[in-house]
Amino acid sequence: MSYTVKIDDTEFKFTKDQLDSEPGNELATFFLQGIDRASSPPSTGKVLRLEKDPLLFKLIQAHLRGYDVLPIPDTLVPNYMSKEGALENLQRDARSLGLRRLEDKVLNYQLNLARGTQVKIPVARKKYKLAVSIVPDLRVVL
Repeated sequence: MSYTVKIDDTEFKFTKDQLDSEPGNELATFFLQGIDRASSPPSTGKVLRLEKDPLLFKLIQAHLRGYDVLPIPDTLVPNYMSKEGALENLQRDARSLGLRRLEDKVLNYQLNLARGTQVKIPVARKKYKLAVSIVPDLRVVL
């Protein structure tokens, strides 16, 4: 079962576990209210429509999936706002949706930037090898 948030023409899908990954958030309240969270919820067909920026909401979706979203990649900064503005708007969106951990992460990140403190960028713990299949007459450029 997935739950859908629609922003403009973009649909964002969430699982029950993702919605429950940050207790007390408004998305979980909307989709799971009145449902026994220990059991599988029935198919409700609910769609939540929000007036948010779809690029910033991708960061919220990634956060609920367990990913670190800071620093914000340039590709997810809407072209009509600065990177600082995107951080502030992400923090506001997190607050309005009751995502306290994300809000705290953004605030701490902003404080570290203001202080000039070295901001730790998460590094993958597992290293992956790139496998390349060579086919005759096919050039692979890495």
